[in-house]
Amino acid sequence: VVVGSREQASTSTIRLRDSRMDYTGDATGITAVLRYHSSPVPVEAIRCLPYGGAEVSLGTPVFGAAAGQSCVFYRDDEVVGGGVVV
Repeated sequence: VVVGSREQASTSTIRLRDSRMDYTGDATGITAVLRYHSSPVPVEAIRCLPYGGAEVSLGTPVFGAAAGQSCVFYRDDEVVGGGVVV
Protein backbone atom coordinates (compact mmCIF):
# COMPACT_ATOMS: atom_id res chain seq x y z
CA VAL A 1 0.00 0.00 0.00
CA VAL A 2 1.30 3.44 -0.94
CA VAL A 3 -0.03 6.39 1.03
CA GLY A 4 -0.19 9.84 -0.51
CA SER A 5 -2.41 12.79 -1.27
CA ARG A 6 -5.28 12.64 -3.73
CA GLU A 7 -3.13 14.64 -6.16
CA GLN A 8 -0.25 12.15 -5.85
CA ALA A 9 -2.63 9.23 -6.49
CA SER A 10 -4.07 10.84 -9.63
CA THR A 11 -2.75 10.48 -13.16
CA SER A 12 -3.57 11.78 -16.62
CA THR A 13 -1.64 9.06 -18.47
CA ILE A 14 -2.45 5.36 -18.31
CA ARG A 15 -0.99 2.33 -20.06
CA LEU A 16 -3.12 -0.58 -21.21
CA ARG A 17 -2.58 -4.18 -22.26
CA ASP A 18 -4.89 -6.27 -24.40
CA SER A 19 -6.24 -3.08 -25.95
CA ARG A 20 -8.79 -3.11 -28.75
CA MET A 21 -9.79 -0.06 -30.74
CA ASP A 22 -12.76 0.14 -33.08
CA TYR A 23 -12.30 3.63 -34.48
CA THR A 24 -10.18 5.45 -36.99
CA GLY A 25 -8.73 8.93 -36.80
CA ASP A 26 -8.11 11.09 -33.77
CA ALA A 27 -9.48 10.86 -30.25
CA THR A 28 -11.95 13.75 -30.67
CA GLY A 29 -15.18 12.96 -28.86
CA ILE A 30 -13.82 9.85 -27.13
CA THR A 31 -14.18 9.43 -23.38
CA ALA A 32 -12.77 6.81 -21.02
CA VAL A 33 -14.45 5.11 -18.06
CA LEU A 34 -12.20 3.34 -15.54
CA ARG A 35 -14.74 2.28 -12.92
CA TYR A 36 -18.32 1.13 -13.04
CA HIS A 37 -20.57 4.16 -12.45
CA SER A 38 -17.65 6.61 -12.64
CA SER A 39 -17.89 9.74 -14.73
CA PRO A 40 -16.43 9.60 -18.24
CA VAL A 41 -13.12 11.42 -18.71
CA PRO A 42 -12.19 13.08 -22.03
CA VAL A 43 -9.39 11.38 -23.97
CA GLU A 44 -6.79 13.62 -25.59
CA ALA A 45 -4.75 10.95 -27.38
CA ILE A 46 -4.40 7.20 -27.72
CA ARG A 47 -1.03 5.87 -28.84
CA CYS A 48 -0.86 2.23 -29.87
CA LEU A 49 2.11 0.29 -28.49
CA PRO A 50 3.56 -3.06 -29.59
CA TYR A 51 1.93 -6.33 -28.57
CA GLY A 52 -1.57 -4.95 -28.08
CA GLY A 53 -0.68 -2.18 -25.66
CA ALA A 54 -1.74 1.46 -25.65
CA GLU A 55 -0.86 4.67 -23.86
CA VAL A 56 -3.76 7.01 -23.18
CA SER A 57 -3.55 10.72 -22.38
CA LEU A 58 -6.58 11.95 -20.47
CA GLY A 59 -7.94 15.49 -20.42
CA THR A 60 -8.68 15.25 -16.69
CA PRO A 61 -6.58 13.33 -14.14
CA VAL A 62 -8.23 10.23 -12.66
CA PHE A 63 -7.85 9.17 -9.05
CA GLY A 64 -6.58 5.73 -8.14
CA ALA A 65 -6.19 4.05 -11.52
CA ALA A 66 -4.94 0.57 -10.61
CA ALA A 67 -3.48 -2.35 -12.51
CA GLY A 68 -6.13 -4.84 -13.54
CA GLN A 69 -8.94 -2.31 -13.92
CA SER A 70 -10.75 -2.19 -17.23
CA CYS A 71 -10.67 1.01 -19.25
CA VAL A 72 -13.53 1.35 -21.74
CA PHE A 73 -13.61 3.99 -24.49
CA TYR A 74 -16.86 5.51 -25.68
CA ARG A 75 -17.90 7.85 -28.45
CA ASP A 76 -21.31 9.10 -27.33
CA ASP A 77 -23.09 5.87 -26.21
CA GLU A 78 -21.07 3.55 -28.45
CA VAL A 79 -18.17 1.45 -27.14
CA VAL A 80 -15.18 2.01 -29.44
CA GLY A 81 -12.44 0.19 -27.53
CA GLY A 82 -10.81 -0.62 -24.26
CA GLY A 83 -8.07 -2.47 -22.46
CA VAL A 84 -6.70 -3.45 -19.08
CA VAL A 85 -4.70 -0.96 -16.98
CA VAL A 86 -1.11 -2.06 -16.26
